[in-house]
Amino acid sequence: MKANFRKIKSPIEQSFYVRKDKLADFTDSWHFHELLELVVILKGSGKRYIGDSIEKFSNGDVVLVGKKLPHVWRSSIIHDNPQVQEKCCASIIIQFQSDFIGEKFIELSESVKIKKLFENAEIGISFQNDTRKKLMKKVKRL
Repeated sequence: MKANFRKIKSPIEQSFYVRKDKLADFTDSWHFHELLELVVILKGSGKRYIGDSIEKFSNGDVVLVGKKLPHVWRSSIIHDNPQVQEKCCASIIIQFQSDFIGEKFIELSESVKIKKLFENAEIGISFQNDTRKKLMKKVKRL
């Protein structure tokens, strides 16, 4: 299946974009974009498709998706009725450019681990254990 390119417009004065989605289910389309994306699943379960990987997800899932990497999260239970008021799924999405701190910053020797993280995100990174817990706490505070 061919992924749809999604042009994301962000105001020039913002270095990153944060949003919290509360939905009846996760049913987005298979897509990719020019931004890195940190996805935290607060509530919901199903399968996540990232590149050629298909894995289950549930509450507490934390994943960094690289730019231009096709992805989508799909709920286990899809509500056919558009009138469903119950919001069974919730996520926090943070989208940003790899140079959000500045074009030259990522090239500095002090940034070598950040640069490596962004490179590894080109195939997607699922955070686990203590790292996942720490990221969840910090993202919720945003």
